[in-house]
Amino acid sequence: MKRNINPKGKYKASYPTGLAEIRKERLKRPRKMYPQMEEQIRKSITENQWLPEQIKGRAAKQGEPMVSPERIHHFIRKDKQDGCALCKHTSHCLKHRKRPVGEQKPVIKGKVSIDERPAIINDRTRFGDWEIDTIVREGNKGAVVTNVERQTGFLIMRKLPQEKVAKGLVQTVVELL
Repeated sequence: MKRNINPKGKYKASYPTGLAEIRKERLKRPRKMYPQMEEQIRKSITENQWLPEQIKGRAAKQGEPMVSPERIHHFIRKDKQDGCALCKHTSHCLKHRKRPVGEQKPVIKGKVSIDERPAIINDRTRFGDWEIDTIVREGNKGAVVTNVERQTGFLIMRKLPQEKVAKGLVQTVVELL
């Protein structure tokens, strides 16, 4: 609240939104990590087994420039891809990640946007246009596939035999239809 009060000392909901946009524009790219910082990070991790938060805190206490702990984590992950010299000295060896950080999801080839479908489908005047969706449980621990006929609203749904896996999903949809 204190961080986002307006110049008059009052809090208004619209003011922090503008501040957030300014902060986002200011920090579009990750801060540059200089060779001295890299050397200091490597030394702190290998010799002292410090966490990124400890490295950042020590640098701030000494008045030295340092990137954020998130950026240090990113640096360690990059090192893991290059041979894992640093990650062996971290307390958890970066085991806690279930999926890679910073990588984009694969692009589906031939994907057509829902906005590009024919207008007749949106009118719901013909029978046979189906809308298929999945409902995934928290933590991807089960899923249900739903098929809805758009004109009548007829619903068919079934629990997927495995988690949300493409082959199981296709087989279930074919059986339902």
